[in-house]
Amino acid sequence: MANTISSGDYKEYATVDTAPGSGGFWTNPIGLRGKSLSIVYFSLRGTGTATVTLQFKCEGDADWTDYYNDGNAFNVGERSVVAGN
Repeated sequence: MANTISSGDYKEYATVDTAPGSGGFWTNPIGLRGKSLSIVYFSLRGTGTATVTLQFKCEGDADWTDYYNDGNAFNVGERSVVAGN
């Protein structure tokens, strides 16, 4: 199978079936401005192992910054709040 991205107004999913290599595999960025969202979640589904890096970029930033989740790893099956209340 091939790696795929599924995007929508309130979702951004990546399905990784094949090792992406050194370049990684990315979703499209999510934009929160102009959306009436109170919470943004992140979760991993499935089996296997993966190295996941969430990143953010504020208006005016030149580069992306890694989101460290307070030093905790993202675990398969858990849903984490990454923005909001």
